[in-house]
Parts: sequence; structure tokens; C-alpha cells
Amino acid sequence: MSTRETGLLLASIGVAAALVQGGIVRQLSGKVEDANILRNGVFLQVIAFALTALAPDIGRWMLYASGHPPRHRQRLSQPSVSAYVSEARLATGARRDAGGQPSMGSLARMFGPAMGGFLYGHVGARSPYWAAAMGMALALLLALTLPTKSPETPPAPAEA
Repeated sequence: MSTRETGLLLASIGVAAALVQGGIVRQLSGKVEDANILRNGVFLQVIAFALTALAPDIGRWMLYASGHPPRHRQRLSQPSVSAYVSEARLATGARRDAGGQPSMGSLARMFGPAMGGFLYGHVGARSPYWAAAMGMALALLLALTLPTKSPETPPAPAEA
């Protein structure tokens, strides 16, 4: 890809990201269960990474199409993860520090690129995307086990 094409791809991702976070997430918040938003975001990530790995065989248009969902997954699911963790803490009356979730995210942002670089250099150019798709598939399996609130069961009051 040329410098111009790369810039256009990144610009389109930025504009779409603003629309997703400013519009779609705001509309879904409070209307759809956080766990369901999270599951859908993770599912999009699985598909996007697999399609990115296949893009060289399909065509450049697939790179553009698959380049958007991973960026939007974070904007779609990250607020849901934070809300879900906060809600679970309030519902159980837990007084634990909520720092675990951001800490795990920081570790992932540190080790993920290092692992991706290693795979790229030692296995092949597509291997980081296949590894990411498999990792997100595992995350999807875990997300499918998350309980959702039953409409007839009000949340337990938080301890004072």
C-alpha cells in the first residue's frame, strides 16, 4: 500500500470510530445488556482478525473492510467491560479494588504487540492475525458464560 492509501485507511478508521463511540455505543447503553454488547464486540473481533489474515488472498478491499471492526470492537466492548465489572461489584457488594480489569488491559497492550512482532518475524506475516483471531475466539467463549441480568430480578442493593 502507498503512503496515501495507508493514510486514507487510518483516516476512515478514525472517522468511523468517532461515529461508533459517539453514536452507536451511546444509543445502545442502557437499552442492551452490557454482556450482550461485549459478546457482539468480541465476535466482531474474531471475524475481523480472520478476514485480515485472509485479505491478501481476497483483495485489498477486504483489508479495508476487515480493518475497521477491530478498532470498533474496542470502542463497542470496552465501555461494556467497565460497566459490567462495576455492576458486578455493586450487585455483590464487593469492596475489592476495580484495578484488576484496567491492569489486565495494560498487560495485554504490552505483551500483545511483542507477541505479534515475534510471530510476524518467526512464523509469517499472517500469523499475528490468526493468533489474535484464536485469542478472541477464546475470549468469546468466556464472554458467552457471563451471566446477564434477568428482567424480573432487580439488582441487590449495594452495601453502604
